[in-house]
Amino acid sequence: MTGEDPCPSCHLSELGGVCEEQRINAPELERWRADARVAREGEALLLGMVYCGICGRKMGVQHRVASEKRSSAYICQSGYENGDRLCQSMTSRQVGAVVGEVFLDSVSPLNLAIGLRVVEQLESDLAVQQRQRDLQLEQASYEARLAQRHCRKCLD
Repeated sequence: MTGEDPCPSCHLSELGGVCEEQRINAPELERWRADARVAREGEALLLGMVYCGICGRKMGVQHRVASEKRSSAYICQSGYENGDRLCQSMTSRQVGAVVGEVFLDSVSPLNLAIGLRVVEQLESDLAVQQRQRDLQLEQASYEARLAQRHCRKCLD
């Protein structure tokens, strides 16, 4: 199987064919490829994830030449697409500083301890739910065996 085989569950694509799964998922794959963006080096940490607070459209990144000594900027795309003036733009340096601060706050020891307790509680809840499902399955199995015995008695 090649590394570029789009359908690892079958080998039709290796033979030049298209399987049913590929045909069904083709539109979704094309949408994903259209939305995918290659991250570039620079200060724009949120490339492809920032939306304009005014018009709601995706904001792009305008990269600067290093010799300009200016940071990259997030720019609303609606102005470019519609020929209008830009809704807004901001330097990535300010956004990056806030994102970095929020990230560091979120991974502080106190927040990590709280997060760990939440995960432990969720795991405990899931274990209880699994036990309930196991008991329900056991009960259903018992009732099925009981019904089988009853049917056999009636047929004999």
